[in-house]
Amino acid sequence: MDVILSKSEKIFLTHGIEEGIREDGRAPDDYRTIDLELSVVPNANGSSRIKLGNSDVLAGVKCEIGEPDPGRPNEGKIIFNVDCSANAGTEWEGRGGDDLEIEISEFLSKAYSNKSCLDLQILGLIPGEQCWHLYIDVLILRNGGNILDAVSLAVKSALYDTEIPKVLIKMSEKGQSEVELTDNPSDYIIMSTENCPIFVSICKLGKGHVVDATAKESACTMAKIVSAVRKDGMITASQKKCSGSLQESSVLEMYEHCRKVGMELNKTLISKLSEAKNAPIVGFLA
Repeated sequence: MDVILSKSEKIFLTHGIEEGIREDGRAPDDYRTIDLELSVVPNANGSSRIKLGNSDVLAGVKCEIGEPDPGRPNEGKIIFNVDCSANAGTEWEGRGGDDLEIEISEFLSKAYSNKSCLDLQILGLIPGEQCWHLYIDVLILRNGGNILDAVSLAVKSALYDTEIPKVLIKMSEKGQSEVELTDNPSDYIIMSTENCPIFVSICKLGKGHVVDATAKESACTMAKIVSAVRKDGMITASQKKCSGSLQESSVLEMYEHCRKVGMELNKTLISKLSEAKNAPIVGFLA
């Protein structure tokens, strides 16, 4: 979401951050309100919709049988794809939008490449021949600031909601293993998403820094660090954004800040997921 601010407005916002005061009244460590829905896409194996402030993200998971990677014959695969609604913001138009979608997809893949995040062996069917592929599609409906964090919340929530059909491995008349889906739609496997990471984006404004920056705060940001944080504080991936430089002491401080905020955000999301699982389904068009 592009926001044009005057020099005076930027100075006003930055000085406020340095004093621990934000325009919307939040503390530097506070996130905006998180609204969560599960099972919003009927034909997906799992889905979620996350509203983080004015940012709105829909994520869906589809399970398909395919071939495993040669180097990991006993494991399944997860494939990320990020797309953006035409109404999400002007920065997503044209080639710039394509680049941002690829950047987010690649960072998701990097964050989830750590073996501790998901047990991909659960997705293995016939070693070296067949496994489950989880296609995780993300649709950004609106970018109201801090879109990376919103995307990660939607992805973890959709995986939490995912039901993977159970299969039977049978031997054919030719002595080959074959996969057969069960007829019972309620017979499924649920993966543990306990260690799935959440992105925490911390923005440096002057001598202060904040998480979950609004569009205005992002326009004043000198430098930003995005970290993928598990519930135990482990960082599985990280990247620096924006052109401003950071001193080593600032980098270490921001990483520690990301870690602490990430652990609290994971607790908040887990609580909301438990509530949403038993809530009535409204649907993403509501």
